[in-house]
Amino acid sequence: MKKEQVIDSIKELPEEFDLDLLLEKLLFIEKVEKGLRQVKKGEVVSHEEVKKWWINGENNWTELAKDDLQEIYDYVSQDSELYALRLIDKIVERTEILAEHPLTGRIVPEFDDKTIREVIEGNYRIVYYLDKEEQVNIIRVITERDF
Repeated sequence: MKKEQVIDSIKELPEEFDLDLLLEKLLFIEKVEKGLRQVKKGEVVSHEEVKKWWINGENNWTELAKDDLQEIYDYVSQDSELYALRLIDKIVERTEILAEHPLTGRIVPEFDDKTIREVIEGNYRIVYYLDKEEQVNIIRVITERDF
C-alpha cells in the first residue's frame, strides 16, 4: 500500500470518525491490491473451475477470491449448511452477467480506476479487474464485516 492511498483514505473520512472505520477502509484496499497482484501474475482459475468447485462460467477467479468463498461458506455453514450453499450459489451467479456485460459493476470508489469494478450481492462486494481484452478477473469477495 502506498502512503498516498492512506492519506487519501483519511481525507475522505468525516472530521470525527472511529479508528475502526479507517482500518476497515485500509484493509479493503489491501485485500483488493493483493487480488490485483494475483491477476497480474496470471494466478487465476477459470470461472468454470470455480463453478465446478461450487457450480460453471466464463470469468477468471483469483485463489484469494476462491478462498473468500470458502471462508464465507465455512462461516455461514456453522448455522446452516443449506443457507451457506445457497449464498455461495447467489454470489457466483451474480458474477455470470459480467462475462457478457463487464461494465455492469460500478467503479470501486477506493481506487477510482475504471478497470477495478464491483457488483454487490447482499452484504458482499464482489471486486473484479478488467484486463485490456475486457476479461473479467474476480479479485476478491469481501464481506460487510471486512469494510
